[in-house]
Amino acid sequence: MKRQGISRRKEGDWQFTIQVDGKRKNRRGFASQAAAYAALLTTERELKEQAKLAHGRPETLGEIITIYIEEHAAQQCEPKTLEGYRQKFKYLSPALRDTRLEDLTTLMLEREYTRLLKSGGEGRWVKGPKPLSAKSVHHVANLVSMALKNGIRLNFLRQNVASACKLPALTKAEGRALDARELSFFFAAASQQGFYLEPFLRVTLSSGGRRGELLALTWSDINLATGELSITKSLGQVGEGLQLKGTKTRQNRRVMLDEETLQVLEAHRVKQRAIAAAFGADYRHDLNLVFCGASGDFLRPGTVSSAACKASRKAGVKASLHTLRHTCGSLLVEHGATIVDVSQRLGHSSPATTNKVYLHASRTGETTLSGKMGDVIRKVNKVGETEAGRVQ
Repeated sequence: MKRQGISRRKEGDWQFTIQVDGKRKNRRGFASQAAAYAALLTTERELKEQAKLAHGRPETLGEIITIYIEEHAAQQCEPKTLEGYRQKFKYLSPALRDTRLEDLTTLMLEREYTRLLKSGGEGRWVKGPKPLSAKSVHHVANLVSMALKNGIRLNFLRQNVASACKLPALTKAEGRALDARELSFFFAAASQQGFYLEPFLRVTLSSGGRRGELLALTWSDINLATGELSITKSLGQVGEGLQLKGTKTRQNRRVMLDEETLQVLEAHRVKQRAIAAAFGADYRHDLNLVFCGASGDFLRPGTVSSAACKASRKAGVKASLHTLRHTCGSLLVEHGATIVDVSQRLGHSSPATTNKVYLHASRTGETTLSGKMGDVIRKVNKVGETEAGRVQ
């Protein structure tokens, strides 16, 4: 391992370069030279820990967690989950990571979790530390506990001091469903942000699909004549890269779309073809994506979420992509759909998950799910026509 320096890119951000096993590796996207330097030190520390582990038993908490992440989780988990573990590991202070395993105590860990709760996060828009949510602290604590438990399995440890830790209480926020008026304003604002966003939001509401599932859709997944939508894959973002993978529950499903949403998709396809013709020969016709950028290439999941949040702020509605998914489930149950049917539509692992979230909703009649959602969307469209012009 050899440090090669920190530099500022012409795009304005900072990067560092390091040489490992004769190969140069760059990491970019840092807002300042100090941020790039801090990341460089962290990377060097992690590489040294990995090199040390290759030649003997782990001695510190950082080393035992590194073994769990790089030798166990790397073989068992999805790349996105693995990326999340590595990020959570970085929340732990260098002092705690360097603590020898024989000196580690439950009290040390509890004090660290208290520190994280108060100032363990990083501000996105404002520089400096910020409180870490109780849920995030639980995730960090779970990583530590799993790593120590794995150390016991490998006969490196005799006890898991993390198992006795008292963690901050979690407050479960009840999911919020949008009403017809809010949906109308949300869609109107989205219609002014690029050609893909409003159709994407409308299909999210109608299908209840996850963000990655809809971003992976191709036109061959949709039968516009019958209204059948096949959900068989998902687009994931790992670091700077994108990858197609299976659905969250590894199960394919079919969803019937309502007539109003099919009309939106048909209009979207016409507009998409016009954009492709204007773009020229380099347009990615081979991907055949339903929702894509102007070049026909994949949209980044984070970009779509940011665009949706921007539209919600403009509309004066507190909403996200997950809010639309929750709205889909809530409205279907309120309009008479069974928990089992809604569970299948949303792609939950079991009806028990759905029941836990939507138990409060009432049940009335029994019609097809697409018919129920059609009733809801016609109401949304009617509100939009009545109050058109609110969102400029």
